Parts: sequence; C-alpha cells; structure tokens
Amino acid sequence: MDFDDIILSEGAWTFGGNTDLAAADASRPADVMVNTGDFVCNASGTIRGSVYVKNGNATLTGSCKIEGNLEVSGNLIRTSGSGRVLGNAVEGGTVSFGGGTLPVIQGSLTHGGTLTVAYGNKSTWVGGAINQTPVTIVPPPPWRDLSLASFVAAGFEQQTWQGACNIEYSTAHPSRP
Repeated sequence: MDFDDIILSEGAWTFGGNTDLAAADASRPADVMVNTGDFVCNASGTIRGSVYVKNGNATLTGSCKIEGNLEVSGNLIRTSGSGRVLGNAVEGGTVSFGGGTLPVIQGSLTHGGTLTVAYGNKSTWVGGAINQTPVTIVPPPPWRDLSLASFVAAGFEQQTWQGACNIEYSTAHPSRP
C-alpha cells in the first residue's frame, strides 16, 4: 500500500461542506487515514482518493463522495442522503444502508458483520460482489518524524546568519492596495 500522499488524523475527523479534497498532482490520489476515531463525510464533499479508518466507524451523509476505496475497522452507516464510494469497501463491523442514490458502494463490499438495507435487494445497494467474512484491517504504517534542524538540500550548504534580525511590518508590499 502506498501512503506517500495522505492526510493523517490521529482523532475523529469530519469532512464536509462543498470541499473538494485533491492532491496537488492530479495523477495521485488524495488519501485520508483516521488512525483512531470516527470518520464522518457529509454535505457535498468529494475525496479524490481512498479513506482508511483504522480504529473507528464511518458515516456517509448528504452527497459525500469518496472516489477511491473505503476501509473501516468498525461500522459503516448511511442513513440518509446520497453519499457513496466509487471503489471497493472493506468493513470490519456491520453495514447499514438507507437514503437515496444507489448503489452506495459501486465496487465490491467485504464486511465482517451484518448488512442491513432500508429497502429492496442488497445487490442494488452494492455494485459488485458482497462478501461476509471476518475482516482484519491492516495496521497503519509507522510514523516517521523528520528532523529539519540538520537538513541540507543537495547543492546547498548551511550558513550561519550574522547581524541583526529585525522583521518589520510593511504596507509597501505589492499585494497591498
């Protein structure tokens, strides 16, 4: 699993509004990892990548859209709205679907608990295969601290500043009226 471009939250995270979460390089996904806590995706936000909830639950409401996959250690709930996952979903707990637009999961769904749907056939709520089997969520990658105190980029050398260091507010900046 490649976690080079990722937003990491050590606690619960709510993503919403009309926000469009994308990587600076459009060819790369904008992945989100919630290490411990619940993830809520609401309103009309779009995540242009995958979401990994390592120790918590996920709730989709409004017209929230996850363009990649969704991996959740706990439960997945959509009680209202048209929130959806365009990729596959792996859930360790129960899955409960209600609301509007179908399918909620366009790819396949693998879940460890029960799957409950508000109406109709379960296969109309999931575009691909539905598998109920015990799920083991891959642990998050180890955190790597980067110490920039001694960082020197190739072709440069560290210089010691000599003299005063006065930073003053100026209205003469070109962006000021």
